Amino acid sequence: MKFAFVKDVSVVTAPPPNYAVSTGDWNGSIALKPTKPWAARGLSRFKIPQLSAWLRLFAAVSLLAGVVALPAQAAVTAPVYSVLHNLDGNDSFTKVEVTIGSDGSLYGTTPYGGTDRYGTIWKINPAGAFSVLHHFNVTNGDYPTGVTLGSDGSLYGTAAGGGTTDHGTLWKMNSAGAFSVLHNFDGTNGDTPYAGVTLGSDGSLYGTTTNGGTYDRGTLWKLHPAGAFSVLHHFGRTNGENPYAGVTLGSDGSLYGTTSWGGIGYGTVWKMNPAGAFSVLHYFGGTNDENPYAGVTIGSDGSLYGTTTGIEFGGNGTIWKIDPAGAFSVLHDFDYTDGAYSYAGVTIGSDGSLYGTASQGDPDGYGTIWKINPAGDFSVLHRFDDTNGSYPMDGITIGSDGSLYGTTVSGGSGGGGVVYRLTLPTSTVPGDISGDGKVDCADIKAAKLSFGKRQGQAGFNANADTNNDNVINIRDLVFVSRRLSSGLICS
Repeated sequence: MKFAFVKDVSVVTAPPPNYAVSTGDWNGSIALKPTKPWAARGLSRFKIPQLSAWLRLFAAVSLLAGVVALPAQAAVTAPVYSVLHNLDGNDSFTKVEVTIGSDGSLYGTTPYGGTDRYGTIWKINPAGAFSVLHHFNVTNGDYPTGVTLGSDGSLYGTAAGGGTTDHGTLWKMNSAGAFSVLHNFDGTNGDTPYAGVTLGSDGSLYGTTTNGGTYDRGTLWKLHPAGAFSVLHHFGRTNGENPYAGVTLGSDGSLYGTTSWGGIGYGTVWKMNPAGAFSVLHYFGGTNDENPYAGVTIGSDGSLYGTTTGIEFGGNGTIWKIDPAGAFSVLHDFDYTDGAYSYAGVTIGSDGSLYGTASQGDPDGYGTIWKINPAGDFSVLHRFDDTNGSYPMDGITIGSDGSLYGTTVSGGSGGGGVVYRLTLPTSTVPGDISGDGKVDCADIKAAKLSFGKRQGQAGFNANADTNNDNVINIRDLVFVSRRLSSGLICS
């Protein structure tokens, strides 16, 4: 390969005297002289931040030119689906995501079953052994709805019913297994908390209730580390009502979420800033764009992602996005053959792909697991068939091994649902980060999303570490760019 264009490059803003550009700390500019084909593409000037100018230039031109056409494809292994545990019809799973502990154990709840039939907290250890950690007894809660793992190893969650006034509870189980009720909802401060708990950096707990409060249309609440409970917001029709989803905490300290109804009638996306100001970011309404039961996921660029069920007008639901400027867009319309009625939220993988489930759809109607890669391509990873689980109402949790974990409401050998694992496909194509059997712009974007990340850091994508040096750097970006499919140009 020849790079004759190097002689047509000049440094516009030179680094300080005696400064080694190779250190990668200089935030300078590079100019490409306006000679074809670059001038025709409008690439006469671009910024080169925080990396060696020459290495960065090499990568940029490689990307833009679609350098080295390697059209050969290789076989991709299919996703491997496995059932980790089956429950019988008396102990069905519910709309909760699996929580993964630091030791690899899985945690979750069942809304029914247990000694008193009011639900349980369960665990599957790394060896695959299933055990019940707690049996709810109505006085300490009924119909538990999720588990959040604290930094101290404690488990936190809510129960939609039970407690002293039967409006639900907020509970904790410490690492030693001691269970306690942190708060009893009484209707005025909330009722039926269907969503789980979000843990703030200061140790505060945040969440929602679906009903109760001043207008009986739900509340947004906070439990301070010292134990004081407060209602941050009372939902009431115009700004949204009946939030079934929990709270997502932004990097700026703002709280984000959805309501399933209200607004102009079909749900909202809302935000509360650190000063306590509440605002609606989007009003759902119209064909197939209504009734979000899932919460908000925040991307690395600050975009918000989520799903709608589409149930009000007989649609199949959507996957949506709100960019940092506030623009709303639909990324995918379900058509039933690829899924329908997604009650679960969006999970973002280390490669930048979006993952989730649809509770129904597919020819058999039992639901699907889906993916949207960074290039925007939608695909179905798994179709449930009842024998291996059916009607997944919960979202996806990604393990440290890259596998997807979740539960279904029914199906399996006992008819009461399953805990499952989906091991994603792998590819033998060098540079294929997404595992789809080819090297394309989705792989470039995946490498860029993990750029600068080291092993053990959030956002590190092992598939993008092409030379196994435990860091995603310019070498990995160049490696992928040189293997782009023939004729492909990525912006």
